[in-house]
Amino acid sequence: MMRILLQDCGLIHGDFSEYNLLYHEGKICVIDVSQSVELSHPLSLEFLRKDISNINDFFGRRGVYTLHKMDVFSFVTADPAQDYRDDREQFPGVSGQSDEELQVLRRERRWKKWRADLDALILSQFRREQGVDENDSAEQQREVEE
Repeated sequence: MMRILLQDCGLIHGDFSEYNLLYHEGKICVIDVSQSVELSHPLSLEFLRKDISNINDFFGRRGVYTLHKMDVFSFVTADPAQDYRDDREQFPGVSGQSDEELQVLRRERRWKKWRADLDALILSQFRREQGVDENDSAEQQREVEE
């Protein structure tokens, strides 16, 4: 659900927990989505980390096996077109521009932009934690990155 919210909508819930999940007639619904933030929000990665921790901790306390939080983060932020590319490599006879292929291409373009935004945000947060001002020279910034 976190992956769908992030990759299809570009949002991070920000308060994802067992209290925001409803189970009805065999389906899970996520509520309280109105406070979600876009990836460009300065605290978006912290909110995502907290969302993952909340859900992992809830199920872990109930004896349900959960993935390591970094594995969940990698899954949530993984390239959405990768599964489709894997299928195409497995079935090389797929050709043409079907509706599904066009949808994947559109999603891949959105993914590339989203990934660039995520990388820039991670670097910006890293610089802020290291005390580097965005107005510092490129040389000063490279020293911190190394």
